[in-house]
Amino acid sequence: MSVDPKGCARVSIETQAPASDAFAALVDRDRLARWFGQPDRPLIAGGRTDIAFGDGDFFAVEDIEITPPTRLRYVWRFLGLGGRNLITWTVSSGTPTVVTVTDEEPDRSDQEVAVMCEGWADYLDRLSRHLATGKNTRYDWRRDVDGGVELRLSPEQAAARLFAAEGLDRWQPWRASNWQDGASLLVGDAEQPAKLRLTGFERAPTALRMEVTAPSWRAPTRCEVALHPRRGGSMLSFSHTGWEKIDPRDDVQRRQRERFCRLWIASVVRARELVGV
Repeated sequence: MSVDPKGCARVSIETQAPASDAFAALVDRDRLARWFGQPDRPLIAGGRTDIAFGDGDFFAVEDIEITPPTRLRYVWRFLGLGGRNLITWTVSSGTPTVVTVTDEEPDRSDQEVAVMCEGWADYLDRLSRHLATGKNTRYDWRRDVDGGVELRLSPEQAAARLFAAEGLDRWQPWRASNWQDGASLLVGDAEQPAKLRLTGFERAPTALRMEVTAPSWRAPTRCEVALHPRRGGSMLSFSHTGWEKIDPRDDVQRRQRERFCRLWIASVVRARELVGV
């Protein structure tokens, strides 16, 4: 019995669908969009595509290898930022057909592997239901915004450059009148609301926590930016939650969530440039 390498998440399902149909659901753009996400380009050997979820989240996919009808492999990065994860799909013909996904990232902890397995179990359940019914089984949208980017500096070195007030002004998604409770924030992406307010600001040596709200929002959103050790450097991670509370209308919640996902991606890319990585 083989042992999975460190950081590997592996999940399988059984389906009565033929192997050819199961494999098509993994590589065909229209089929993939009905249970997982929408590719912006076809999945072809040696190609690349972005698989988007309609809420700002996406995976940047590259180095695609296709061996129909049994194997699909590619490398992807969440939001085009994170570590390169090796994704391998295998389809074993028989009765039933077995579909297995492995997601490899050597630096994951055992806890992170467990969380990843839970996520893949949900996706494969959606795949199973799609194969059984042909229906759209995708989730509507994810309520949290989160992600991260790797830096070559240690958490302490990166914090010295990024978390000082003058550093924050150069990479955060908004410009602040100051970095204290009650400060005015201005977002310059030509969308509304453009004027926000900062509350609950907390500063730790390698983390920042804050609440951000707007006059038109019913409740504030909560942000956290943190630096963690990673591969001899650090991971700059971000989370921005609370979108389901800002407005009773689902389309408003989703639009603002998608907007701030874009803003945070651009923000951590600027942070990476500031530390010289």
